[in-house]
Amino acid sequence: MRLTQHALDYMTHELLPNVLKSLSDVQLSEGASGTYSGISYRMWNINIHNIAVKHPDMLFQMPSGIQLCLKEITANISSSWHAEWQFLSDSGMVNVVMPDGFVCASIQVSTRNGLPQVKLAQVDADLDLESVSFSQSNFPWVMNWGAWLFQSKLEEVAANKIRDQVSTFINSDLARMLNDLDLKVLLPMPEVHDSLSINLALDYIGTKQDYLQVDIRGAISSVSHTDRVCPFPQEPFQSALPSTWSTRMASITASKRTVECFLWMLNSTGILSYTLLPSGVPDNALGLKLDTDFMSILAPGLKDLYPSTQPLLVRADVGRELPTFDFQKGRMGINVPMVFSFRRLQASMLYDTSEFLFSVLADVHGRVELFVEPSPTAGGPQQLRAHATILEPSNIREGSSIAGPVNLMMASQLLAIIKQPAEDALNTDTFSKQYIPLGDPTGALTLGNVNANVSEEGVFFLSDLVVNWTWDRQEMMKVLNGLGPPGVQTVTLESTATAGPPSQDPEATRDEGATSKGGRNGGVLDPVHVDLRFIASEAGEDMYQAWVRGDVPDGHVCERYGSRVLELFSLQKLGEMAESGDTTNKDGFDKIFSEEGICEGSPSRTLHGHGQDTAKLNMEQEGDSTVNGNA
Repeated sequence: MRLTQHALDYMTHELLPNVLKSLSDVQLSEGASGTYSGISYRMWNINIHNIAVKHPDMLFQMPSGIQLCLKEITANISSSWHAEWQFLSDSGMVNVVMPDGFVCASIQVSTRNGLPQVKLAQVDADLDLESVSFSQSNFPWVMNWGAWLFQSKLEEVAANKIRDQVSTFINSDLARMLNDLDLKVLLPMPEVHDSLSINLALDYIGTKQDYLQVDIRGAISSVSHTDRVCPFPQEPFQSALPSTWSTRMASITASKRTVECFLWMLNSTGILSYTLLPSGVPDNALGLKLDTDFMSILAPGLKDLYPSTQPLLVRADVGRELPTFDFQKGRMGINVPMVFSFRRLQASMLYDTSEFLFSVLADVHGRVELFVEPSPTAGGPQQLRAHATILEPSNIREGSSIAGPVNLMMASQLLAIIKQPAEDALNTDTFSKQYIPLGDPTGALTLGNVNANVSEEGVFFLSDLVVNWTWDRQEMMKVLNGLGPPGVQTVTLESTATAGPPSQDPEATRDEGATSKGGRNGGVLDPVHVDLRFIASEAGEDMYQAWVRGDVPDGHVCERYGSRVLELFSLQKLGEMAESGDTTNKDGFDKIFSEEGICEGSPSRTLHGHGQDTAKLNMEQEGDSTVNGNA
């Protein structure tokens, strides 16, 4: 797999909020003190706030690294100060504007236990501060004389802190995000009561001049038979990509062995086997019927074995020899050794495989085309599917028989008639139900806008990336999709706040509804319940459906609250609560309501977010039911 500069630009966009979060409103624990020209000074409560970055970027850095640079950083820095000179002393606040600055970090990228690993190699920071301004000073002329000293110390302390924060983010936060990547894909096979598991691991990461090379190995196994090992030998592999690879974020090439192993494991589940009943035989010029009378053309001994006509079925199974295939322009050609077993059906049963009559062996040729289609679930990952076309059989030969010798003269024509229903069944019953999801909506990485291509050099995919790798976002998705029926997580916010004195308007009491605990009419507010369900992730934005409700005596649902922004809960706290089974927030949400909810209607709301710390709902008392916030 190759990751291009477009991927780095996207990752920069995804990482920047996390980096800024680690830098914003930082209070430095350390201060500065010293003596200069007889003046003793001390600074403490040093704060960096209102930080912004105009030009962030990530660049490839050979041989195995990436450089993250935040350029044109602006911020405000403030500090408390105290100074003494002979018999004079003074104190106050100092403020300085940082109009420009940069921080660049060199990040080494490698693999460990099949996952990407990052390590900070070097970080440099340079800040440009304007002249400082003092407030609350009794001797401003003295302080202005020594302003350069304060400016120098603040610049040094701030640069050290920014370096430390970036280092911590890369070595701790980013490393943990990458370590939490789940590179497993599960392919359910409901028809055969089994599933395939594709476990991906990273073998190598190296930086080239204009892309990042990532070598991936995959282990394909059956969930019920983990001891199966792909019989195809490992061979050197050279990727062959079209010239347009550099225009997309990611390009992925699958080796021939990858396809061979997948087809072999898919066949091992038995899902490629096919049974044709008499009713499934299409109309044909030969008048073919699946019974002993007609099939005596192939096995003349059937008439002697069964004087009266008996119904038959045909069971098609992949033979002992392994299927082979080759890459062609736009498709894959495949050759499958097949065994066509003719079996007698008992009159009282639909299926009966207990009585084998005879078999015919043949090499069935076909072609497989790959295509990518949208997920049937809104916001779900795209799906890789296949369509098969069965061609004429060849190399037809006699198998075994209990009805005497098999006459192969008409075998080709008879098998050709069976071909069409087999092809329809393969595409309708098998390939239409089986697909490879190109990502996991609850995981950290999903491919987007995928194009699948097959050429004579191999099969390759060009795609964009959708990264969901913050702890908050991943944990929230797991909670919403894995706990509660069906994927809904409810959090109850207990409030001990009162809503003020009871209303004196009896009409308002009757129309708006009085709660059992007081509410608008005085007393303690009712508990508030928040139901969240993950809907989709589009263009890096996660969407949740949210219902905010409060119980009232007559059974209505309070869906709307006063026009205000409500600080509900941190996503990390919600995840911890859900995983522990504690659905009652006891951390004091008394401040979130100043009035009782208005009970009217039950519109659901959509909550948009970008994986930040605090979920915010902006609910207008009389407005749109769409809620914009951070989740």
